[in-house]
Amino acid sequence: TSTKDWNLYACEWDETGIKFIVNGKTYFTYTHSPSHDATRWPFDQKFFLIMNIAMGGNMGGNIASDFNEAKMLVDYVRVYQKVDESDKEAPSQVDIKNYVASYDNLYIEWDKATDNQGIRQYDIVVNNKQIGATMSNNYTIKNLDEATSYQIRIVSVDYNGNWTISDVYTFSTLKEPVLPGKIKGTDYSSASKKVTVVTASSEGGNCLQVASGTTINYNAKMNESGAYNVNLRANILKACEVEVKIMSRTNIVYENKVALSATFGKYNDIAFPELNLPKGDYQIQITCNASDTGNAIVINYLSIE
Repeated sequence: TSTKDWNLYACEWDETGIKFIVNGKTYFTYTHSPSHDATRWPFDQKFFLIMNIAMGGNMGGNIASDFNEAKMLVDYVRVYQKVDESDKEAPSQVDIKNYVASYDNLYIEWDKATDNQGIRQYDIVVNNKQIGATMSNNYTIKNLDEATSYQIRIVSVDYNGNWTISDVYTFSTLKEPVLPGKIKGTDYSSASKKVTVVTASSEGGNCLQVASGTTINYNAKMNESGAYNVNLRANILKACEVEVKIMSRTNIVYENKVALSATFGKYNDIAFPELNLPKGDYQIQITCNASDTGNAIVINYLSIE
């Protein structure tokens, strides 16, 4: 708003947020969310300071029809920089506690580091090279080679630049599924929502637990053209509709939905209509939708044989 009095405007800015102050009173504070990726928070970088006068818009409101000109008189500008060289304490070392491997991705999750000044970010190091950074305690490493081992380390960095690197963890990607055959539920390349790997002793290993409204993507190579049966081996947790869609590089070649009732913990073979599939590379999508949210299906494998 316009004023005829002199006022003291201040902006206190550090890596964690920005505080706007007028005559010693804080009017607004903008802080970052740890759930956002580090690359989306630019306020811990170097910037130019620009002063200007702005009118209208959502904050200022409409400009009077008889408006002619306005001036902003500046008495002085003082810029201070906070320097804290006393903090030499490095963050705690983290341990990777969970991972999910596909043939081209690795999802990793670690315990959160602790530090007296707070954690600024985690750097992701693969085979001794930093490939990314995040402010959350999980990360998906993408575009990897199939059936390949990778050495992974997590670097915890605090707001004063102190850092601690984790031990080396070695994880391997899976071999890309080849058809005709079975695609394990856990061999997915991506998912539209977070999924969970669960152990099903009756099924001989790990299965993929999927919530309603989730689409799971798989890549597969068909080595022989022909007509194939399509079956989904799954435990249906609640009544839902499951869709299987198969796409080539140019178009959708198969798309079918099946309405399913709960199987109350039992794994069943769910038959889909027969499929004619030429030789080639394909993306396969399995989508689950129920009338409400929550886990709806646990997938052991999709069979195209």
